[in-house]
Amino acid sequence: MSPFVQTPQPRMGMMLAWYPPMEVRERLALPGGELASELHVTLLYFGKYDEIDLSRLSQLRNALSVFVETVTPMKGEIGGVGRFTASPQSEGKDPLIALISVPKLHELRVQLEKLVSTLVSMKPSPHGFIPHLTLAYLNEGQEAPIQILPRIPIVIDSLTLKVGGLAEEYALEGVSNDFL
Repeated sequence: MSPFVQTPQPRMGMMLAWYPPMEVRERLALPGGELASELHVTLLYFGKYDEIDLSRLSQLRNALSVFVETVTPMKGEIGGVGRFTASPQSEGKDPLIALISVPKLHELRVQLEKLVSTLVSMKPSPHGFIPHLTLAYLNEGQEAPIQILPRIPIVIDSLTLKVGGLAEEYALEGVSNDFL
């Protein structure tokens, strides 16, 4: 477990996410879209920073440290483009997304949710989990700047806990994902 490090965080909140390697993020970043440094896959979102009870943060950090020792890196790919309909969470804009395909990622998310639900309250999602990276936010009817995306092999080999503008990375160090 590495210590929290200061990183830019324009949307202050708390989440557990995966950040692709910077070369992948730079390849995916679109002109006028989200910054390459901010491209990530949100696994769990806990809410805005000022709405979160941080009294059990050290317990959460310890639990994550133990959990990642049981999970091996997971291979998959980024490929395909999608678009979500605007919502209040997206400030009335349509999120343009890159789709993520990683076997057992859903199961990993379920296990993480079980782990943290006793330690931190989570903001319920209005929809199911669709693994993606948000590339840009578009106005209704605005044409997407890309229609297709070549397949990009990926390895999810770490998780990042973001708390406000701070980030802590946890390497996946297990030998098997049989529990997923």
